Amino acid sequence: DNIIIKVLYYGSALSGASVSLDNPSIRTTNDTGEITYRLETSGTHTITASKQSYITVSRDIDIKAPYSDFRSLDINVTPNPVFTNEDFTVTSNITNLGTKEDTLPVELIINGSAVDNRSVTLRPGEKVEINFTSKEAVAANYTVEIMGQSTLLEVKEKPTNYYLIVAIATVIGIGIIYILTSKGLLSLELLKQKFNMLFKK
Repeated sequence: DNIIIKVLYYGSALSGASVSLDNPSIRTTNDTGEITYRLETSGTHTITASKQSYITVSRDIDIKAPYSDFRSLDINVTPNPVFTNEDFTVTSNITNLGTKEDTLPVELIINGSAVDNRSVTLRPGEKVEINFTSKEAVAANYTVEIMGQSTLLEVKEKPTNYYLIVAIATVIGIGIIYILTSKGLLSLELLKQKFNMLFKK
Protein backbone atom coordinates (compact mmCIF):
# COMPACT_ATOMS: atom_id res chain seq x y z
CA ASP A 1 0.00 0.00 0.00
CA ASN A 2 0.97 3.62 -0.49
CA ILE A 3 1.26 5.71 2.64
CA ILE A 4 1.65 9.46 3.11
CA ILE A 5 4.44 10.54 5.47
CA LYS A 6 4.05 14.09 6.76
CA VAL A 7 6.76 15.98 8.64
CA LEU A 8 5.65 18.81 10.95
CA TYR A 9 7.44 21.39 13.08
CA TYR A 10 5.17 22.58 15.90
CA GLY A 11 2.14 21.75 13.76
CA SER A 12 3.43 23.44 10.60
CA ALA A 13 4.44 21.51 7.47
CA LEU A 14 8.22 21.22 7.08
CA SER A 15 9.35 21.11 3.46
CA GLY A 16 12.79 19.90 2.35
CA ALA A 17 13.08 17.37 5.22
CA SER A 18 14.92 14.18 4.36
CA VAL A 19 12.86 11.05 5.08
CA SER A 20 14.43 7.61 5.43
CA LEU A 21 13.07 4.12 6.07
CA ASP A 22 15.44 1.96 8.15
CA ASN A 23 18.30 4.38 7.33
CA PRO A 24 18.21 4.42 3.50
CA SER A 25 16.90 7.82 2.40
CA ILE A 26 13.60 7.80 0.50
CA ARG A 27 13.22 11.43 -0.63
CA THR A 28 12.58 14.93 0.73
CA THR A 29 9.23 16.40 1.69
CA ASN A 30 7.33 18.73 -0.65
CA ASP A 31 5.81 22.15 0.13
CA THR A 32 3.09 20.51 2.23
CA GLY A 33 5.71 18.57 4.23
CA GLU A 34 4.65 15.27 2.65
CA ILE A 35 6.00 12.34 0.65
CA THR A 36 4.15 9.31 -0.70
CA TYR A 37 5.83 5.94 -0.29
CA ARG A 38 4.87 2.40 -1.27
CA LEU A 39 5.40 -0.21 1.43
CA GLU A 40 6.88 -3.48 0.19
CA THR A 41 8.29 -5.37 3.19
CA SER A 42 6.35 -6.60 6.22
CA GLY A 43 7.63 -6.22 9.76
CA THR A 44 8.50 -3.33 12.08
CA HIS A 45 10.28 -0.46 10.34
CA THR A 46 11.68 2.90 11.46
CA ILE A 47 10.83 6.11 9.63
CA THR A 48 13.22 9.01 10.30
CA ALA A 49 12.90 12.68 9.34
CA SER A 50 15.82 15.09 9.48
CA LYS A 51 16.77 18.57 8.32
CA GLN A 52 19.65 20.85 9.08
CA SER A 53 19.03 23.02 12.16
CA TYR A 54 16.16 20.76 13.26
CA ILE A 55 16.05 17.87 15.68
CA THR A 56 15.98 14.46 13.95
CA VAL A 57 12.86 12.46 14.84
CA SER A 58 11.93 8.81 14.32
CA ARG A 59 8.93 6.57 14.80
CA ASP A 60 8.31 2.86 14.29
CA ILE A 61 5.51 1.47 12.12
CA ASP A 62 4.26 -2.10 11.74
CA ILE A 63 3.73 -3.30 8.19
CA LYS A 64 1.70 -6.45 7.62
CA ALA A 65 1.69 -8.53 4.46
CA PRO A 66 -1.80 -9.06 2.99
CA TYR A 67 -3.35 -12.24 4.39
CA SER A 68 -6.59 -14.20 4.38
CA ASP A 69 -8.27 -15.53 7.51
CA PHE A 70 -11.28 -17.77 6.86
CA ARG A 71 -13.55 -18.44 9.84
CA SER A 72 -16.76 -20.37 10.36
CA LEU A 73 -19.34 -18.24 12.19
CA ASP A 74 -21.80 -21.05 12.98
CA ILE A 75 -22.82 -24.62 12.16
CA ASN A 76 -26.27 -26.23 11.86
CA VAL A 77 -27.39 -29.78 11.05
CA THR A 78 -30.88 -30.57 9.76
CA PRO A 79 -32.65 -32.77 10.50
CA ASN A 80 -31.17 -33.68 13.86
CA PRO A 81 -31.69 -36.45 14.90
CA VAL A 82 -31.67 -38.30 11.58
CA PHE A 83 -32.25 -41.95 10.67
CA THR A 84 -29.54 -44.24 9.29
CA ASN A 85 -28.87 -43.98 5.54
CA GLU A 86 -30.94 -40.81 5.26
CA ASP A 87 -29.50 -37.50 4.05
CA PHE A 88 -28.77 -34.67 6.46
CA THR A 89 -27.58 -31.15 5.61
CA VAL A 90 -24.74 -29.29 7.34
CA THR A 91 -24.88 -25.49 6.93
CA SER A 92 -22.23 -22.93 7.92
CA ASN A 93 -21.57 -19.23 7.28
CA ILE A 94 -17.94 -18.63 6.30
CA THR A 95 -16.27 -15.20 6.41
CA ASN A 96 -12.85 -13.79 5.55
CA LEU A 97 -11.42 -11.71 8.41
CA GLY A 98 -8.15 -11.10 6.56
CA THR A 99 -6.97 -8.29 4.30
CA LYS A 100 -6.87 -9.98 0.88
CA GLU A 101 -9.15 -12.04 -1.35
CA ASP A 102 -8.35 -15.74 -1.38
CA THR A 103 -9.68 -19.17 -2.34
CA LEU A 104 -9.41 -21.88 0.29
CA PRO A 105 -10.87 -25.38 0.80
CA VAL A 106 -13.56 -25.69 3.51
CA GLU A 107 -13.86 -29.24 4.87
CA LEU A 108 -16.75 -31.10 6.43
CA ILE A 109 -15.26 -33.23 9.23
CA ILE A 110 -17.26 -36.00 10.90
CA ASN A 111 -15.72 -37.74 13.93
CA GLY A 112 -12.30 -36.37 13.04
CA SER A 113 -12.30 -37.46 9.38
CA ALA A 114 -12.76 -35.15 6.39
CA VAL A 115 -15.69 -36.50 4.34
CA ASP A 116 -16.25 -33.60 1.90
CA ASN A 117 -14.81 -30.22 0.95
CA ARG A 118 -15.66 -27.08 -1.03
CA SER A 119 -13.44 -24.38 -2.52
CA VAL A 120 -14.64 -20.98 -1.30
CA THR A 121 -13.50 -17.59 -2.65
CA LEU A 122 -14.00 -14.59 -0.36
CA ARG A 123 -12.98 -10.94 -0.40
CA PRO A 124 -12.02 -9.28 2.92
CA GLY A 125 -15.11 -8.99 5.11
CA GLU A 126 -17.25 -11.05 2.73
CA LYS A 127 -19.51 -13.83 4.03
CA VAL A 128 -21.04 -16.84 2.27
CA GLU A 129 -23.26 -19.75 3.34
CA ILE A 130 -22.13 -23.24 2.34
CA ASN A 131 -24.05 -26.52 2.54
CA PHE A 132 -22.88 -30.11 2.69
CA THR A 133 -25.10 -33.19 2.32
CA SER A 134 -24.08 -36.48 3.91
CA LYS A 135 -25.47 -39.68 5.46
CA GLU A 136 -24.40 -42.27 8.02
CA ALA A 137 -25.13 -46.01 7.98
CA VAL A 138 -24.56 -46.72 11.68
CA ALA A 139 -26.74 -45.46 14.53
CA ALA A 140 -24.53 -43.43 16.91
CA ASN A 141 -23.67 -39.88 18.02
CA TYR A 142 -21.36 -38.04 15.62
CA THR A 143 -19.30 -34.86 16.02
CA VAL A 144 -19.76 -32.65 12.95
CA GLU A 145 -17.18 -29.89 12.40
CA ILE A 146 -16.44 -27.06 9.95
CA MET A 147 -13.40 -24.81 10.53
CA GLY A 148 -13.44 -25.16 14.31
CA GLN A 149 -17.20 -24.89 14.77
CA SER A 150 -18.71 -28.22 15.88
CA THR A 151 -22.03 -29.73 16.88
CA LEU A 152 -23.40 -33.14 17.83
CA LEU A 153 -25.47 -35.21 15.38
CA GLU A 154 -27.65 -38.07 16.62
CA VAL A 155 -28.22 -40.87 14.09
CA LYS A 156 -31.00 -43.32 14.99
CA GLU A 157 -31.78 -46.77 13.64
CA LYS A 158 -34.40 -46.54 10.93
CA PRO A 159 -37.69 -47.95 12.28
CA THR A 160 -39.27 -51.00 10.64
CA ASN A 161 -42.18 -50.11 8.35
CA TYR A 162 -44.74 -52.71 9.42
CA TYR A 163 -47.40 -51.28 7.13
CA LEU A 164 -45.15 -51.86 4.14
CA ILE A 165 -44.42 -55.42 5.28
CA VAL A 166 -48.15 -56.18 5.64
CA ALA A 167 -48.86 -54.66 2.23
CA ILE A 168 -46.13 -56.71 0.58
CA ALA A 169 -47.31 -59.90 2.31
CA THR A 170 -50.89 -59.20 1.19
CA VAL A 171 -49.82 -58.70 -2.43
CA ILE A 172 -47.76 -61.90 -2.33
CA GLY A 173 -50.67 -63.82 -0.76
CA ILE A 174 -53.11 -62.60 -3.40
CA GLY A 175 -50.61 -63.55 -6.09
CA ILE A 176 -50.22 -67.07 -4.71
CA ILE A 177 -54.00 -67.55 -4.44
CA TYR A 178 -54.45 -66.32 -8.00
CA ILE A 179 -51.82 -68.73 -9.34
CA LEU A 180 -53.24 -71.69 -7.39
CA THR A 181 -56.84 -70.99 -8.44
CA SER A 182 -55.89 -70.44 -12.08
CA LYS A 183 -54.14 -73.83 -12.14
CA GLY A 184 -57.05 -75.53 -10.45
CA LEU A 185 -55.04 -76.35 -7.32
CA LEU A 186 -57.29 -74.21 -5.16
CA SER A 187 -60.99 -73.41 -5.49
CA LEU A 188 -62.82 -70.28 -4.40
CA GLU A 189 -65.42 -72.52 -2.75
CA LEU A 190 -62.75 -74.04 -0.50
CA LEU A 191 -61.49 -70.56 0.44
CA LYS A 192 -65.02 -69.50 1.39
CA GLN A 193 -65.36 -72.52 3.61
CA LYS A 194 -62.06 -71.72 5.35
CA PHE A 195 -63.10 -68.09 5.94
CA ASN A 196 -66.49 -69.19 7.27
CA MET A 197 -64.80 -71.60 9.70
CA LEU A 198 -62.53 -68.79 10.94
CA PHE A 199 -65.40 -66.38 11.49
CA LYS A 200 -67.50 -69.00 13.27
CA LYS A 201 -64.68 -69.53 15.75
